[in-house]
Amino acid sequence: MTKRILVHLVASWSFVAMGLSASTRGTIQDDQGVPIPDARICVVDTTHCVFSDETGRFALDIPSNRARLSVEASRHLPLSVTVCPGSGESLQITLTRLFHPHDEVVVTERVASRRRVPPASAIASVTPSAVEIPLTSVASLATVVPGVALNGQGGRAQVPSIRGISGHRILTSVAGVRVMGERRAGVSADFLDPFLIGRLGIIRGPFSGLRGGGALGGVIEVLPREFHGTEAQSGFYSQGRQTALGIGWGDERYSIGAAVRTADNSHDRMGRPVNDHFTSYSTLLTRNWARGDRSFQLSVISSLGTDAGKAANDFPETITTYPVERHLLADFRTDSPTNWNYSAGFHGQSLKTRRQEGESTSEVLTDSWDFQLDAVRAFQVGAGWSGEFSIDYFGRRSVDSRESSGASGDVAEALKSGLEDDAGLSVALRHQFHRVDMEAGTRFSLFRQSNAGRQ
Repeated sequence: MTKRILVHLVASWSFVAMGLSASTRGTIQDDQGVPIPDARICVVDTTHCVFSDETGRFALDIPSNRARLSVEASRHLPLSVTVCPGSGESLQITLTRLFHPHDEVVVTERVASRRRVPPASAIASVTPSAVEIPLTSVASLATVVPGVALNGQGGRAQVPSIRGISGHRILTSVAGVRVMGERRAGVSADFLDPFLIGRLGIIRGPFSGLRGGGALGGVIEVLPREFHGTEAQSGFYSQGRQTALGIGWGDERYSIGAAVRTADNSHDRMGRPVNDHFTSYSTLLTRNWARGDRSFQLSVISSLGTDAGKAANDFPETITTYPVERHLLADFRTDSPTNWNYSAGFHGQSLKTRRQEGESTSEVLTDSWDFQLDAVRAFQVGAGWSGEFSIDYFGRRSVDSRESSGASGDVAEALKSGLEDDAGLSVALRHQFHRVDMEAGTRFSLFRQSNAGRQ
């Protein structure tokens, strides 16, 4: 009696299984009719998968009357198809080929700078529109790149570091103009609102040394935005009740933009206020035109920051603020595909720092104006040999730093009519050996500083 029941159960189970499954056969090929071996065919929402053989054929048992298959193969776009098993017809699935194993693949360099960057350099290019996190400053945009972090205790006084290197070993430029300052932590490009940024490029590796002594740790280059039509943007961030408003317009010749951003003090995890309030205004004007094979561009950026607080651990016992910060930056450049490319830049700036500790108040006013000239020429030497030759000069004048004490009224001049000259000549030569590109370069620099009348 027991054996008879067992036989009936096995027969019933086989009947049910046969009624719930059906076999599907087919062939996987590419868009040129070539069979694709080792293609992976799976029933969606199950773990049932098979692989195609050397001729692209496969057989798959589908446990339903209608199912959806996902088909994947290396170097091909994946595909999803719906099948009805039991019809007896053989499927013919075609996948679109991405590239052939023997096709020549050309990797173009990512745009991270106005000047050429060797493909072997570690470079990254970030656009604000491609970033999903809220952007409140240039520094916050830079941290999207792996290896870039912020130094400091929060607020707009933070500066980026590249692979642990920061300060004056990182060269920062805005619209092609080098930005310099007297802060020990390094320079910041946060005076330009993120709404007016078109792209931020970060260059790491030995090539950055060709930009000068201040670029040994890397280069951060901020390129202004070029508007197409009318664009506007507004934002509110609950942290510090920060508000932002920007508007811009542009066509093929002109691009004009303006932005304002304000914030109150934010709070830390314990609910204590952080001294990071600020108000910032910035404008941008870009003019493009061409004559023959040569293109021209003029960019003018202005910025005014007021009542900016410096976040610090000793707040509120010591309150450090930046009552006024001004920037005026201009860049003019002309480029030609077969000739010398020239650029000239100007940057005037002033920064007032106020420090309150109990009843004592002191202020430091620092201002300067900087200018630079660059000439770059690409050349060809014989078959397969090419290179780049550049001459650059960066100068600072009227660098003043005056500290006054509110209690005594004394004025100390740490810098008085200070000046700096940094001239350089660099050359890079590269050659392609079959599939290997080799490049080497060197730079010669002349650097001097002076401070009139004071040590």
